[in-house]
Amino acid sequence: MSKFKILTSMIIVCLLVLTSFQLATITGTSIQSINLNPKGSEFATPLQIQQFSRPIVESVKFTNGTSVPVLRSRNDSLNLGGIYKAQVGQNYSFTYLVINGSSTTLPLFHSDALGINSSLNFANKSVPKFRYLNTVNVPTYKLPYDPFTTLKNVTYSRYEYNFTLKSSFSQFFVEVNGLADTGVHDVRNLISDNVTFGTKPSTNFYIQTENVTFVLNGFNKSTGVFGFAYKTTQTPLTKFANFSSVATFPGNLFNSTYNLGKFKPGVNITWTSTLYIFDPHRNTTYFINNIDYHMVEVVDGKPKVNLTVKLSDNTAVFTKINNTYYSNKTKFTLNYTSVLAKGNLSEYTMTIKNLSDNSSTVSVIKSGNSSQLTFKENNRYNLTFVALSDKGVNTTIHLQFVIDNVKPTLNLSNSATSLNIQSESRNITFYFNFNDNLSGIKYAILDLGNNVSVEVTGLSSFTYTYAKYNSYTVTLYVVDNAGNMASTTTLFTFVSPTVPQVGAPFSALAFFIGFVALIPIINKRRQD
Repeated sequence: MSKFKILTSMIIVCLLVLTSFQLATITGTSIQSINLNPKGSEFATPLQIQQFSRPIVESVKFTNGTSVPVLRSRNDSLNLGGIYKAQVGQNYSFTYLVINGSSTTLPLFHSDALGINSSLNFANKSVPKFRYLNTVNVPTYKLPYDPFTTLKNVTYSRYEYNFTLKSSFSQFFVEVNGLADTGVHDVRNLISDNVTFGTKPSTNFYIQTENVTFVLNGFNKSTGVFGFAYKTTQTPLTKFANFSSVATFPGNLFNSTYNLGKFKPGVNITWTSTLYIFDPHRNTTYFINNIDYHMVEVVDGKPKVNLTVKLSDNTAVFTKINNTYYSNKTKFTLNYTSVLAKGNLSEYTMTIKNLSDNSSTVSVIKSGNSSQLTFKENNRYNLTFVALSDKGVNTTIHLQFVIDNVKPTLNLSNSATSLNIQSESRNITFYFNFNDNLSGIKYAILDLGNNVSVEVTGLSSFTYTYAKYNSYTVTLYVVDNAGNMASTTTLFTFVSPTVPQVGAPFSALAFFIGFVALIPIINKRRQD
């Protein structure tokens, strides 16, 4: 590498180190990444990690320092705008904080207030800016929209904006570096001299048999039409609905409900409050919206039933295939518990139908969590178990029981024509069939009589080659799903076939006589 390249690289590294040092010096501490999403918030925007925090409201006051009454506190975790009680003609001061802010990081004041050149349009950046006040270092800080995380060695800057209220109500939100104080820029704060309102669900969540109901409450000095804009996951189009039974004369507290109807489980409904009200200072009917933002979920209210089946005889076993239980025992224990998202369990009902004679018995269970079942031998039963809640939803479970005490039928044969089989290959084919009309065959095993067994379930024949000439006892075992077993055997012997002689036939007698004649000769040889 040339000296010029080495020198250039060293200069770049030095510049990067210097830049990092200057950035840390600007804030008085190391810049921390900030998670913009509140933990557990249902209304969080997609995850963002930014250098700056959202603008954090510190105070809303009259310019003389007196605090403005808060009609509803802003909720940063739920993206609810604050509502402040105001008076027309008064001067107001808004103080906000920005973590990692500086004298050049000036928040923007978006508003529809009369007398200032501002806008609620998030894309419009030609709006009034806050005035920088000071910068403060603190050892720890918790963001209002992320109270679970503690930031350390935090630097934040303080900003102020003053304006005079010239109308009965004005909406506003504060933005810095593309981040709104309410988290979602469409959600706003309200400063008003005559109205406070908001909506909420009548319950934290709903189930499919409940009407989704919104509750409106607040205070109003003049008449107006209150409503909300909503949409569901089933129908993403925004719809508007108005409350019909609210106070129609000034100076009243109001509380009213609106029924959206029933929805299927899994549907989410999101909505914001709206209001059409006459503003004498604007001399027009004024539309206030997006003061808050809510979401409610419709969940499945059916009881979640945990149902188990056991044989009363703990030493016995059964076979379960899907929801059918097979056994040669007649007594069972049924255990059950239920969990509900909302409401209480009213009762269980259990209907048992004998499929042999179509007779049925029905039991209503108001308490307890187990039942004893006794069936007749060699019968098939359908059991319908229903858990019913006091919210009008139920869960139904279908079971079947097959009680079988009869062994399977079976046959076994082989390809040999006699008990003694002369075969060099020692190859044989077994033929078999088996059946169980009530519970069905669970498995069939063919024991080949040589410490080898094979499963032949679903087969009708099996061919095997033995390693040795020998006698064999082959047994077929068949077990049905109820646990009954039957068996049958077949016997045979593999013998070596006669080997044909080449040349003169062999004579055992001639061989013996010749051998005896050689004995004196052999002995004489030994004596010599």
